[in-house]
Amino acid sequence: MQPTTQAAIPLTVTILVMLPLGLLPNAVLATWMPPFLRNDKLLHFTFFGLFSSSGIHLLDALLEAPFARMRRKKEKAVFLCAAVLSLGADVVSEFAQALLSSRSFDSIDIMFNILGSGIGIGAWCAWQWYIPGVVAAIRKRWRKVLAERRAKIRGVRRTLSATFDSADLELGLNPDRWDTSSSAPRDEWEL
Repeated sequence: MQPTTQAAIPLTVTILVMLPLGLLPNAVLATWMPPFLRNDKLLHFTFFGLFSSSGIHLLDALLEAPFARMRRKKEKAVFLCAAVLSLGADVVSEFAQALLSSRSFDSIDIMFNILGSGIGIGAWCAWQWYIPGVVAAIRKRWRKVLAERRAKIRGVRRTLSATFDSADLELGLNPDRWDTSSSAPRDEWEL
């Protein structure tokens, strides 16, 4: 499956769920919808957040080829296109809802649409562009910390190996000659 097709699936599912919920009268929705989901503002906020985040995901996949070598320009183009398109969809959907169904126009719904879209786009941008940089910085820092710890361990090993001279090895302190069943050096004088 191509990346654009994979990116189109969440947007398609979101639209197929949004359209019936947005255009059906409240009396019809109340018969089969659970009470906690009957909050109109919550639905506007949630679905426009999902709509915008899946829409920006599709735009990112569509603009991958034209902006292949210009990552920053692609990010700006994707963000601006998604912001303009979702703002248009936020306003137009409320007018369409008032014209095509028995529902009434509500400017507060537009505000919740815009708020949900802004959070959806912001969350997607953070997930795609900001968080990978933070994770890379954390990995870089931990690699540095681990390298410092390894260097300390190597230094301790060198110090310990320098402290054991040949006289210590003659006294039976050579670890190669130790008995494996105990941690004490083997006494070679006993038979």
